[in-house]
Amino acid sequence: MSPNGASGAGKTADGATREWEFPFFSGSAETSCRPWTRRARRVHVIGGPGSGKTWLAARLGAALRCPIYELDMWPDIATISLEPTWVAEGVFLWGIAPLLERADVIVMLDLPYRVAARRIVTRHIWLSTLGRNRHRGLRLLARFAWGARRYYWAQYGRPPDGPTDWDALSRAQTNVVLGPFGDKVVRLHRRRQVVHWLRALG
Repeated sequence: MSPNGASGAGKTADGATREWEFPFFSGSAETSCRPWTRRARRVHVIGGPGSGKTWLAARLGAALRCPIYELDMWPDIATISLEPTWVAEGVFLWGIAPLLERADVIVMLDLPYRVAARRIVTRHIWLSTLGRNRHRGLRLLARFAWGARRYYWAQYGRPPDGPTDWDALSRAQTNVVLGPFGDKVVRLHRRRQVVHWLRALG
């Protein structure tokens, strides 16, 4: 057990899949809260645009030594959910019930829009500089940033009508979808909470 209360289980010397006890918190995920743990091999990361889902999923995948699935690449969700270990990440709400049901831990990145907007702009510039931006141009950037604003500021949600019903994606509806799974949801509201929670994995 590490000093911060999280431990690895089932580690192997040949790099096989790990199983971790993931830190939860009584109340918000502040450093002052007392953590409790849940053993996990399947993790779903959800949150708005620019919240840091891909960044966190990459680090969880490395810690668990398991495959990472980005839902915006349209993988087969039902097939993924049946695998013994995985990390999935995405903003999507349509068709994700198998992941939510099978996940041992669901991480909701619920950061403020101002943080997300800054990250969206920074990522756009960085990818454009590298020549890897699939959505080049300031017009597309402005459109995406505006859509992200709607996600964070919408007061009411509605279920999506299909996988490409982008207008239905909102923080409000995400909270509704995660409601039945509250006992395994970790909500992180600030960057320092994300970093602290990740460090607790050891």
